[in-house]
Amino acid sequence: NAATIAGLSHATRGDWMAGLEVLQRAREFSPDPFETAFILACLGKAHAEGGDAAQAISVLQQAVELGDQVRSWQYRQWFRTMLGEAYLLSGQMAKAREVAAEALEGCTSVSFSLGIGWSHQVIGRVAQAEGALAEAERHLTDALQTFASIRARFETGRTHFFLAALAAARADREGSAANLRDAHALFTALRCPRHAERTEALARELGLSLS
Repeated sequence: NAATIAGLSHATRGDWMAGLEVLQRAREFSPDPFETAFILACLGKAHAEGGDAAQAISVLQQAVELGDQVRSWQYRQWFRTMLGEAYLLSGQMAKAREVAAEALEGCTSVSFSLGIGWSHQVIGRVAQAEGALAEAERHLTDALQTFASIRARFETGRTHFFLAALAAARADREGSAANLRDAHALFTALRCPRHAERTEALARELGLSLS
């Protein structure tokens, strides 16, 4: 369990190579399918962070299938949000939307706030990729409000980052700058340098200041 949580932490912070290494060790020592499902999901997250969408999808599909047999309802929906994000990274928008919508319905049915926020986040990003900017704004705003309500600061920062990209797509420089500043402040406070660097890179690309 310690190795799994450490690996997930590394992957989420953007240190995906460290995450993969720790999670592979955790998988070797997994005592049962219950733990293996969680480890596989975290491995999928690490592969996605590393940009290997194909491997992320393969591992996360296994996590979802195994999780449906042995895990709690909340975990099962969480695994689906990660699979949806992996589909999004691979450009499979229809599958990403389908899986994330299923997760949103499941999370809403049991008031699983984190899962609700994650599902809205993925659907919003899919909608933006498809050019449905108004729909993207609705879902990303819902994600932001959900994460803020439960003080999920890291995911609040990620959602501000995605809202900044959406604002840029709508030629809203003021909105983009405001969201980038909020994202950067959170990532800095949480000591997530890779995410702070991504935020700085997007600000430079858009010609915006974070000060």
